[in-house]
Amino acid sequence: MVTRPETGGWAPPVPGPPGAGTSSPPLSGSLGQGRGLALAGRTPGPCTPRRGSGGSRGRSPWRTAVSLRRRRRRASVDAGRSARPSVSERGLAGALTMLSRAALSTSRTLVPALGCLGSRQKHSLPDLPYDYGALEPHINAQIMQLHHSKHHAAYVNNLNTIEEKYLEALEKGDITAQIALQPGLKFNGGGHINHSIFWTNLSPKGGGEPKGELLEAIKRDFGSFDKFKEKLTTVSVGVQGSGWGWLGFNKEQGRLQIAACFNQDPLQGTTGLIPLLGIDVWEHAYYLQYKNVRPDYLKAIWNVINWENVTERYMACKK
Repeated sequence: MVTRPETGGWAPPVPGPPGAGTSSPPLSGSLGQGRGLALAGRTPGPCTPRRGSGGSRGRSPWRTAVSLRRRRRRASVDAGRSARPSVSERGLAGALTMLSRAALSTSRTLVPALGCLGSRQKHSLPDLPYDYGALEPHINAQIMQLHHSKHHAAYVNNLNTIEEKYLEALEKGDITAQIALQPGLKFNGGGHINHSIFWTNLSPKGGGEPKGELLEAIKRDFGSFDKFKEKLTTVSVGVQGSGWGWLGFNKEQGRLQIAACFNQDPLQGTTGLIPLLGIDVWEHAYYLQYKNVRPDYLKAIWNVINWENVTERYMACKK
């Protein structure tokens, strides 16, 4: 009698006495445990499959069950291997997944931004807080009408047109067009910003000196109000070509500063100073009345400076 090793394998049946034949091997213990199984040789009976007959090759039911389980495991492994992508396929799939995630992240960021631009309200020309002739005799009505309804209106219209084109360039991802539009955006956007401040800096009831904290800050940073006026006048008259003279607030230093900006460059975007008082020294601001004598225009404009508005701006930027 041969006992099946625990490690598996097949043991041939032991031949019995002549003519005794063979019998199905008795099982000792359960079929799943496979312990104590003995094989007794016997000639094949009617229910025992013969070798080469397509059956279990004379194996015991235990061996047949084990073999079936092994075949099923191999089939499962083979199926998993066939379903699993190759290394190159996995790399490609991973790359595509990363790209799709990046595209989704970009679209989530970009779409709201474009939506804000697309749904924006167009810029509009602000109304003057006084009549065109209210600043006479210092600035006549003809200058004010042309300056406001023509020049400032042109900045607003051009700004709206450029922003629409800039939005289209953003949607198309056309960087070249975006760069080409930026000078016009700066010029017309600056013109709109500067003039919107300028109109409120003027008043028919203006002139004189500021009061309170603004006056104290002017004395602290320039020595006196007269010295401040002289310096801002000198800087404004000295602008070569077209531009602006400004009184601004340096928030980091907590001090007032005077600066000049060329063309329509906005003060804050150019110098970082917060604009408080702007004096337009473009020729369209004075030429019809003062011709080419810019100093006379500067001397006259101090009579209509709205110090209440300048003070409000100063107090607001200190918060």
